[in-house]
Amino acid sequence: ILDRVAFNSDSEMSAILTGLRQHAARPGQALKVLLGFFSALRHQELFIALNDPQISPVLGVQSADGGLQIGSCPLQFAQSPCINDYLMPVEANLGVNHADYTVNKNRELEITLLPGGEISAVLKLHYQNSSLDPSDPSHNYKGYLQILLPANAVIASVTEQSAQNLTSLESDLKSTERKLNLGFYIDIPAQQSKTYIIRYKQKLDFDIHQDIFGYNLLLQKQQGTIIPISVTLSYPSSVVPLVISRPALNIPGALSFYITGDRTENISVQFASARL
Repeated sequence: ILDRVAFNSDSEMSAILTGLRQHAARPGQALKVLLGFFSALRHQELFIALNDPQISPVLGVQSADGGLQIGSCPLQFAQSPCINDYLMPVEANLGVNHADYTVNKNRELEITLLPGGEISAVLKLHYQNSSLDPSDPSHNYKGYLQILLPANAVIASVTEQSAQNLTSLESDLKSTERKLNLGFYIDIPAQQSKTYIIRYKQKLDFDIHQDIFGYNLLLQKQQGTIIPISVTLSYPSSVVPLVISRPALNIPGALSFYITGDRTENISVQFASARL
């Protein structure tokens, strides 16, 4: 395969291809190169965009083209109302050296299903910059963060929490018929920690006091990142979880999930009325 692909000899891809070809030529390495390629695709460590209209849709279904997914409830939930939720943080590094290896990142998402047909959510994005040289501007981590949410999400607040302050942030909002895009700048100096907190709500088109209803959350990964996220899904006492798609800590009135962040994931839960 590598021998049949050609790039301009002056391009960066030519150098990459040459290195892969040389590595694959070693005894026993060809299969490892191929498996490594497919592993990178599976974990969204790289993406491919093609002009071929026959192949491109296949890549889109597998998130291999970097496009936004729509998400859908599992087929077993098809006979009852179902909530389609979505989250994808996308971060662009704007720092001097465009490196973030000294920055530890993790996230928390708290979702509450409210009686009356509404979802309340709090997203917390934690950053800790362990760089040892606060005087060097290149050690300050700066970026622009976009939070992609369902189109019907309504932003209540965007705040920055540091050791000393809680500050309201200016943000940009762009809306399409499929997604809401919230964007704002972040700045974490060396030897400091900050948390960015987004509060938002969604109005549902049905009341959750149904005999049976479903909830599906699509957590789409940004290519090239591995950032863990803890998800807590709280629900009223009038309903109980029937079907849970993945391991969860079942605590009174809530389900707690831990997502490693190494790939796009779904959390699906079917609820039933506590009367049943």
